[in-house]
Amino acid sequence: MGCEVLRGNLADFPLVGLLQMLFSSGRGGALVVEPPPLPGSIYIQAGQIVHAQAGGLTGGPALTLLAGIRRASFRFEAESPPPMATIESGGFQTQARLAEEAQIWQSLRHLPEDWTQVLRIDPKAREQDLPHQDLLLLRQVEGQRIVEVLISFETGVLEAAQTLDRWFAAGWLSSKPQLLIEPASLVVLSLYGNEQGVAYIDEVLYLQWSRQIKQDFHICMGLPGGVEDVAFIPRPRPNFQSRIGLFEKDLRKYRLARGTQVEVWPELS
Repeated sequence: MGCEVLRGNLADFPLVGLLQMLFSSGRGGALVVEPPPLPGSIYIQAGQIVHAQAGGLTGGPALTLLAGIRRASFRFEAESPPPMATIESGGFQTQARLAEEAQIWQSLRHLPEDWTQVLRIDPKAREQDLPHQDLLLLRQVEGQRIVEVLISFETGVLEAAQTLDRWFAAGWLSSKPQLLIEPASLVVLSLYGNEQGVAYIDEVLYLQWSRQIKQDFHICMGLPGGVEDVAFIPRPRPNFQSRIGLFEKDLRKYRLARGTQVEVWPELS
């Protein structure tokens, strides 16, 4: 088992400079990057990178992903052997490519540093005449964490980052911190009145979410059929367990009927 000789944060020691320091020391071992946003490791032998793994990726793609992380704890475990070899040309060529990729990551000014944030299509984007391919991709990434999109994008990690950065810059995407709160299954009830965009939920549930979130929030509701999620201003109502009250205009707008069961969850405003 390797001994720990160095630890810190990538915010203070950027990855490329940190690796160069480790190369020059001549020590082999594992540079372990810890969550958030994801665990990863880079293995060094004889001043060369021989293996990288992160977020289910290995080799070059994993190295590219780790190059984009600007803030995460790390530790270096000296003499820790690699589980496999996934980078054949781990010398100057790999180091040069890594430095080039790090510069590209630095140029992405609009992509949030916190990859745990959840992506949402900005409401303004729905009103624009977007290219069909962009609209399809936007709908595919909505609701996912940034890191999940970076890992799963078919064209590659860096291409995914550049695409997301472009969408953020255009105002098509926004992101919110992830709230680890399970959705509540509620039954729709109709309310009398002319209000819109307002939903009544049980006072106990409202207070529970307020204590967990500790800041302003709205509630989202998944429409039957999974077409899209819709947002409402929440208002508490006593003795309203397992129910959500909506006004007639919203019921008609979203084609909901009394007695429909829906999933409801809070999101930061």
